[in-house]
Amino acid sequence: MRGFFVTLLKIKTMNKTLKGVFLILAILLLGYGVYDLNPTEGHDNTRSYIIIGSGFLSLILSLIKEKKE
Repeated sequence: MRGFFVTLLKIKTMNKTLKGVFLILAILLLGYGVYDLNPTEGHDNTRSYIIIGSGFLSLILSLIKEKKE
């Protein structure tokens, strides 16, 4: 029975760690995507939009709540 609780504690710790990593990654990607935007006419901002979209995806992943059992 002790092994079950140790495994459960490791999973909860891992979930918090992953959420923190996704949140930091989201902040970095969103910041770099906005910084890399070029508002001049005729400039292709596709790469910036992809980076910003990846940042939003990381933000959503960091905000997902774990299900209650």
